[in-house]
Amino acid sequence: MKVKFWCSKESLRQEGMPWGAIVTFNDEEGKMFFDYSAGTFQGNYMKGGMLYVDCKPGDVIAVGQGSYGGCMPMEDIAFYTVEKNGSLKRFTGE
Repeated sequence: MKVKFWCSKESLRQEGMPWGAIVTFNDEEGKMFFDYSAGTFQGNYMKGGMLYVDCKPGDVIAVGQGSYGGCMPMEDIAFYTVEKNGSLKRFTGE
């Protein structure tokens, strides 16, 4: 399934290119790993566009804009779990 997020042209200009990823966890070290290949943005800075994330129920996904790969503050990343019905449940990890 694909979940989608609308990104306005204003947010693109102010915050940069949106990205989405599937998040997995290393239980031994407690580290998160981001698979950025799951996210695809279709749009442009003039009109805005849609960010699509390929995922399945039970996945944890992360969505952000601008820098990625550990270069942005964690509080600027939105984390969601994908529910069985395809809806998203946002969480903070607390």
